[in-house]
Amino acid sequence: MLALRPAGAAATESLLETLMVQLIREFGLPEPVRQLVVYDCHGEFVARVDLCWPELGLFIELDGQQHPGQPVYDARRETAVVAATGWLVGRFTWYEVTQVRRQTALRLAASVGQARRRPLAKSA
Repeated sequence: MLALRPAGAAATESLLETLMVQLIREFGLPEPVRQLVVYDCHGEFVARVDLCWPELGLFIELDGQQHPGQPVYDARRETAVVAATGWLVGRFTWYEVTQVRRQTALRLAASVGQARRRPLAKSA
């Protein structure tokens, strides 16, 4: 599996992230950037996103829900990233990534298509 990681790409940080990258490749979607650190317009740290396409203004968050309070934390972080970047966001669960792969790929492909159709705001 390591041989498939693009040169210089960060490692995934969970099995769910790895499975999503595999799904993305299997369905011919663009290779995402992994573990991107997002800063606001003041240079302050906002969050690190699981997988993203900065050139499209799109990121995805994966919900493993293995820790109490994780969904609330993830929602706050997602809101902060959207406020800082204006990017579109997609959320996917373990079930979606592992059990309904085709539907998940179609939903992600729709998000990629939507991101391609919208103008990406330039940073001030």
